[in-house]
Amino acid sequence: MKIGISVSSGFNVPVSNVDEVYRVEKMSKLAEDVGVDSIWVADRTVYPENLSQLHPGRFALGSDGQQLFEAHTVLSYVAGITKKIKLGFSVLVLPFRNPILNAKRISTLDVLSRGRVIFGVGVGWMLEEFQALQVEYIERGKLLDKNIDIFKSFCDPVSISLDMPDSKEMKFICYPKPIQKPYPPIWIGGNTDKALNRVIQRGDGWLANISSIQEFQERFNKLRSFSDRFPRDFSSIQIANCISVRSNQSKSEIYKNFDSFREFGLDHLVVGINENDINLTLECIDLIGTYLSENN
Repeated sequence: MKIGISVSSGFNVPVSNVDEVYRVEKMSKLAEDVGVDSIWVADRTVYPENLSQLHPGRFALGSDGQQLFEAHTVLSYVAGITKKIKLGFSVLVLPFRNPILNAKRISTLDVLSRGRVIFGVGVGWMLEEFQALQVEYIERGKLLDKNIDIFKSFCDPVSISLDMPDSKEMKFICYPKPIQKPYPPIWIGGNTDKALNRVIQRGDGWLANISSIQEFQERFNKLRSFSDRFPRDFSSIQIANCISVRSNQSKSEIYKNFDSFREFGLDHLVVGINENDINLTLECIDLIGTYLSENN
């Protein structure tokens, strides 16, 4: 089982932008040094200031933990200060984005990083964020599918045909083509039935966000049952999951949780470290590195 870490601090509010840059840099460099397999960033544009009142089920009252740097930019920075660690989005909300511009950004990042991108994508969930960006919330599933399909076409060696306003098609040259062929792996985020169906139909991987191994097993079984409807090799799908750890957890507690997913046969575990103190965060990364060295 491979293990990655999230450098997005969506669980807290950065002390300052300078401190946040320092945190991303220290986490990324140490992660690569100790053998962590991947670096992941979350995606958020804007969010309502009364977030916890609007969504109490997701955010504790008074919490303000969605101040994130822009995802493409963060991974571009991380690509420049690392050499081999994979770069993942967990996940990029594609319905917000122009599909051509986004495809160019992802392809460019794959070239600049020499083929290290894992393209995690999702449909998004926060109604107010869609409203702020003037994107139809009810259309987000269709927009995601269209965005994925255009991305794949962008990466194809030949030109791409696009519909013009006059209802005619025109062919365009898309540059650059990514290093990874046929395109950087697309991992679909989400735990709903719609997300699982999208994994089978359009994805190269499933990126879940489930803390319980029992619940994860249930959703995995559902994913496998959906695969029977489509002619594809289920074993070709990368199975990944996101969990969180805290510095006040014991080493044995953290390792036991890791073991449960490793014994399940998970391909990739993405670990978010819920800790404001950078030194405690780095200690957790060291702990992950030790686990990897002992189990690989």
